[in-house]
Amino acid sequence: MELKENLLLQYHDGRTIRIVYYERLSSIVYAIDMNQVRWPFLIREDELFSDYQKEKISVLESDPYMRYFVEEELSDAEKERRNQAWEIVNFLLKQVDSASLIFKSKYRNLAIKEAIQLYKVSYNTVKNYLIRYWKGGMIRNSLLSNFHLCGAPGIEKGVSKKKRGRPKQSVLNKGINIDDKIKKYFKTGLNRYYYNGRQNSLKVTYELILKDFFTETKVDIGMSTLNWTKIIGAAV
Repeated sequence: MELKENLLLQYHDGRTIRIVYYERLSSIVYAIDMNQVRWPFLIREDELFSDYQKEKISVLESDPYMRYFVEEELSDAEKERRNQAWEIVNFLLKQVDSASLIFKSKYRNLAIKEAIQLYKVSYNTVKNYLIRYWKGGMIRNSLLSNFHLCGAPGIEKGVSKKKRGRPKQSVLNKGINIDDKIKKYFKTGLNRYYYNGRQNSLKVTYELILKDFFTETKVDIGMSTLNWTKIIGAAV
């Protein structure tokens, strides 16, 4: 097992934790309980390796908590709420001198106090943003509201040929609906390029997924032969 940030570990009692901070040199590890609404906690590196060797915990190969959405399908209100939360989270992270201090209540509370005064929000709002950020894989879309839970619980909308969401102004690129096939592409790509020892960023992973599954190569035979690649998928 290779410890790294965003790694999901599941105990045999069903409890799941996510590594949200790992410093290899100092062996400092902070994790967050995915089943509880609580701050990240310090956990010993040797304890994790011991539990893994004793088969008390296992590594989750896929990440059911990281959320991906087609940007064009989000409403302006959803984007505005997400971006506001993202701004507050980034403000909080910049208030501490080192990345690990945000996990210590003394320094975190000082940063939260500054955010409350600047953004005119409540303590619980800031806490909710931070916890959603860590639980959701520390990406911007982890701060989207739970609008996807509206409607019939557990039942996804059917996919038809008609594009879901608001019509785009441009007729050149209308985007596509996300069906089971597209989801499978992203899951395969994440396992191939992100959940491994290469430590690729999400941006690099996304670009590699596009290259593998959403491109086509055409050959234009004229005075010379030209190979070119066109994106045929939709950005998330």
